[in-house]
Amino acid sequence: MRLLVAAALAAFIATNAQAAELTVLAPGFVANAGIKDLAVSYEKETGIKVTVKSVGMGAMMDTIKTGTPAADIVMLPQNLMDDLAKDKGVVAGSRKPLGRVQIGLIVPAGAPHPDISTVAKLATALKGAKNVAYSSPFRDEKSMQAMIIHEILQKPEFAGVHADIIEKGNAVNGIKQGADMGLQLVCETRDPAVSLVGNLPESLHAWIDGDVAVSSRAADAKAAQAFVAYILKPAATPVWKANGLDRP
Repeated sequence: MRLLVAAALAAFIATNAQAAELTVLAPGFVANAGIKDLAVSYEKETGIKVTVKSVGMGAMMDTIKTGTPAADIVMLPQNLMDDLAKDKGVVAGSRKPLGRVQIGLIVPAGAPHPDISTVAKLATALKGAKNVAYSSPFRDEKSMQAMIIHEILQKPEFAGVHADIIEKGNAVNGIKQGADMGLQLVCETRDPAVSLVGNLPESLHAWIDGDVAVSSRAADAKAAQAFVAYILKPAATPVWKANGLDRP
């Protein structure tokens, strides 16, 4: 009887030890858009530590599949989450829409804001700049936002734009290095050196839509699901919004 009680107690302790810490794997467009603030508030309310780890988009799928680093909750662009779900990399039924992060135009702090309300006006503004900075789409990280921006700038309407591809850092760094304008995810533009003009015209589809799900490798799926519910509740929406992510 004592052995049974001891075994039950050991199992209880092990279960709670697993639930005492959660790891979230998130790409930059989520890692910089409020998840860290929500992780801190969740820990204060529950005592469960939540660690947010971020890697380049190109490494995300391999990281999740190999389990190194291990993750309980994964956040991905919808197309990559589709692939992960097909490979049974997430707990069935745990996938939820997270939200959208727009790509915007930034200028140096204090500089005039051009009208970018249409594609034609955006093209005029960009062509009038000495140089337009954006992250390199050719690095190992395979930045999704950089690829979106690069493809937009290849459109005929933007022929003649003087692009400045930033190999280290992003468009904010480009502005600090002397660029007149920059294209960057809105969630990554909170820097006193720059001013956000606004989102790019809707017809360009310049955004990333993300989903969240419990990893099939989660040590405690129930604890992971509780955290997902926490970050998706209405009370969390203002935190996401303030950091550049729009909930659906």
